[in-house]
Amino acid sequence: EALGPFIRVDAVSLKLNNLTEELLLLKRGDTFKQEIIYGSRLTASGSFASEAMLSNQPTILHDIGANTQFSFPSYVAEENFQSLVALPLTSGTRQTGILTIYLKESADVSSDVLAIVSIVANVTATAVENTQLVSRIEKKYFSTVEALTAAIEAKDPYTRGHSKRVTQFAITLAERFGVSETEIR
Repeated sequence: EALGPFIRVDAVSLKLNNLTEELLLLKRGDTFKQEIIYGSRLTASGSFASEAMLSNQPTILHDIGANTQFSFPSYVAEENFQSLVALPLTSGTRQTGILTIYLKESADVSSDVLAIVSIVANVTATAVENTQLVSRIEKKYFSTVEALTAAIEAKDPYTRGHSKRVTQFAITLAERFGVSETEIR
């Protein structure tokens, strides 16, 4: 929505490196056949998105239907997208994925608009990378707590399983009090 005054965005997809799903197809208006597409992979070559990543430059394709060089997922034709802008997501020196903006009308995208959407892509890349870092830290934290718990319980057979039982009791109690899953975690 932040791009609304600059470019009419009909849909957006976000593909991340090393993930197998197309994570997001945002819907604007009521004409879309699908909101979320699963199973799409960011391939090494042959797609417009991968070529944009290799060039590491924002890339515009004005007439998708007339293009014979690249292959596109089936939803591009199903949704009648006419043009797109592909923006590599770069955080520092690392590429995290690609942001693709789909347009149902062929549009001239000025260099000023391209600069603005590039800024949005860079902010998105930073947010994605931060989210991935937080997830890794969280996993390491829980692994550490589990290892410490196992070490404590291994010393005393009397308390073996106590920590897991207390954890399960606390979770059950929190659920009964209506605490959200996020807070329970």
